[in-house]
Amino acid sequence: MTGDLDGTIDNPNLLGLYHYWQAKRGSRRWPTRGDIDPLEMPSLLGSIILIDVQHSPLRFRYRLTGTKLVQTAGYNLYGKGPEHIPNAEYRALVTDVLTRVATTGRPVAWSGERSREERTWHYDALMLPLSSDGAVIDMLLGAQLYQPIKQRTNSPGTD
Repeated sequence: MTGDLDGTIDNPNLLGLYHYWQAKRGSRRWPTRGDIDPLEMPSLLGSIILIDVQHSPLRFRYRLTGTKLVQTAGYNLYGKGPEHIPNAEYRALVTDVLTRVATTGRPVAWSGERSREERTWHYDALMLPLSSDGAVIDMLLGAQLYQPIKQRTNSPGTD
């Protein structure tokens, strides 16, 4: 059906989001957008992503990108698609994840590293399908949580 990610999500906040999504879907394959209330996820508010899914051809448009995500990435994708992600490698990864979730109806969890300017972050991410009619995925709910792992400085005496 939707696959079980318990045991594969290390981040407790993302695991909480996954369990929230499961509770909201109940016996249905997927919850609807109306089932989801971002205010019920206060620890994730700045890290939430909502993406509209259009079919024939398959396209994605960011409806919401949390403020923490915008600050970390240095750009806002609101109203745009993943083709506007500046880094080609990361753009390909995100496009692949969105396509998999939208076409299979299965949640995807992943992690990695991203760098911008003089900083590098580790991130954990989760993308979940939503459907207004129970038959077609028409929105994706996700979250991406960042943790700084490196910072270079140009101070005298440092490398």
